[in-house]
Amino acid sequence: MSLAELQNMFLSPELLERYGPRFIDGLLVTTKLVAISFTLGAVLGLLIALGRLSGNRFLRSFTGAYVYFFRGSPLLAQLFLLYYGLGSFKGFWQDVGLWWFFRDAWFCTLLAFTLNTAAYQAEILRGSILSVAQGQREACKALNLSRWTTFRKIILPQSLLVAIGPL
Repeated sequence: MSLAELQNMFLSPELLERYGPRFIDGLLVTTKLVAISFTLGAVLGLLIALGRLSGNRFLRSFTGAYVYFFRGSPLLAQLFLLYYGLGSFKGFWQDVGLWWFFRDAWFCTLLAFTLNTAAYQAEILRGSILSVAQGQREACKALNLSRWTTFRKIILPQSLLVAIGPL
């Protein structure tokens, strides 16, 4: 079989002409979905990571269970649970005013991807926050910096540098 025959078999100009625009539309939808869910997941993941590092036992347990569930179950199962499971409570969502959200597959997919990626990003961020040397925290205490200033100006920038690779 020649190279031209192989190319026509896999890259048929007729098929490309017929389905090419649909592929481009699908690529744009996927890119938009990934960009939004990654961004929202980063914000939620930081909050979950801080909850996992919290001294509050309830908050630490709740965020730990969240990460355990979303990292331990398949994404496809999460998609089905959100779209078909929560979508079956139509009357409740209409009463609350959120039926427009759970009726649309795109929004349910965005929610599932965001919740899933937030669990993974939370573990990455938690590990990167813990990787900052204890001496940095001690130096901030010696300088009498507040916990918020210490986190915002010292801990978070260093931990984000560590987290860039895994993210």
